[in-house]
Amino acid sequence: MDTTTRSTSTTTADPNGATSSPATATNTTATPALVPEAAPRFDTSSANATYANITIDSFSPLIVYDPPMAVGTGAWHTPITDSRLSEIGPLSQRNWHLGTYMRSEMPNATIWIWFEGSELYLYGDRGPSYGAFSVQVDSDTATQELRSAYTPAQSMGGSSLLDVVRGLSEGRHEVGVTIEGPRTGPVEGTGFLLDYVVVRQRVGTGQPKISDVRGADLEKLSSWKAWTKDEVTVQQGQNVTQTKTIVSSSAKGESLTYSFSNATAVQVYGTRNATHGTYSVSLTSSSPSVVGSTTFYNGSFPCDLPSRTNNLTSCEWRGSVLKHAAANLDPAANYTLKLENTDVSGGGRIFDVDLIRTFGGNGVVLEPGSLAPGGSGLNVGSGSGGGTVDGGGSGSNGGASGGGTQNGALRADAMGSSFALVVLVWCLLFRDAFGLGSL
Repeated sequence: MDTTTRSTSTTTADPNGATSSPATATNTTATPALVPEAAPRFDTSSANATYANITIDSFSPLIVYDPPMAVGTGAWHTPITDSRLSEIGPLSQRNWHLGTYMRSEMPNATIWIWFEGSELYLYGDRGPSYGAFSVQVDSDTATQELRSAYTPAQSMGGSSLLDVVRGLSEGRHEVGVTIEGPRTGPVEGTGFLLDYVVVRQRVGTGQPKISDVRGADLEKLSSWKAWTKDEVTVQQGQNVTQTKTIVSSSAKGESLTYSFSNATAVQVYGTRNATHGTYSVSLTSSSPSVVGSTTFYNGSFPCDLPSRTNNLTSCEWRGSVLKHAAANLDPAANYTLKLENTDVSGGGRIFDVDLIRTFGGNGVVLEPGSLAPGGSGLNVGSGSGGGTVDGGGSGSNGGASGGGTQNGALRADAMGSSFALVVLVWCLLFRDAFGLGSL
């Protein structure tokens, strides 16, 4: 049974105080955010377990907004659409993680955070326009506690720690953050702003290594139906861009599978915008001690689709985001990861992947925060790879931020090979007629 505890730090406001303001509104936590695909810092201080802090940005599909971020709701605002941006502070004076946030003033609007781990750190903003919010764990009303993000002065710089949830069992949890709206008595605003969350999860024992499936290795995974390869230039970190390989599908039922072992955690990264749809991630094992799981996500976000009406004409973040994360795996078990496009809305909705990462006994040791690639996660001889991705998919990658070839290079190579074959056959058939002699 979980014994949920909350932070006693002064960064958590007393919601019943005269001003509901904490002693400080600065970020003093030891859980800094990491950009997507950066190596985490492993805590190996315990002899019985190793832990990693995983950053989930407000733009990740692991976070769900109710009502949804969609046209017509007016519930959620981003740096592009926020009318209160001048009050919150110019972007040049703030340091939002990945340049993104989600803000709302709608009473009862709720943020659902799905994660695996035993602790969660909630980061957002504080100031005079913010007010009360409640935090509930695993839909258990007994865990619900009231907090406030109000401070008389507007915070500057980075995000502030708003709440901490500890004492959870290792496993899958959901945390709901609900905006309470205006209250009688306390002097405060009514808004709430989420920047990101940090999750602490168990990833085995000892010093884990990092193993990656990226680039050309993605094309070697077993696939069902057609997948498209794109070489695109995307944001890798804040103010950092990199050309990388992304494989994508554009129809329901298209899937990729990856088999691995000797791992204690697995993560999936890819891009997100309005051209994307729903997808599922299944993790199964032949081991009788492992219970399989399938999780469904909505990869769509109303940005970067000018041909339709959207809240946002462009996405603040066009790089990779965390699309799935599982931890506390059995290193002695063999696992199969299946990624599937499950969208039924029509119109060729995209699901893409640019990195599958595992922690465990295989790979290399990376410095915390490093964006260097881990060791190759494929070993065809042991059966962890196998198959190829069919490059004949009909859709282009909807997650490309610019610089994408939309399979142009791949198709050019195929056309060149076909043309050479036709010329060779033509020469063999008509060599005598044109006096070419023997070839």
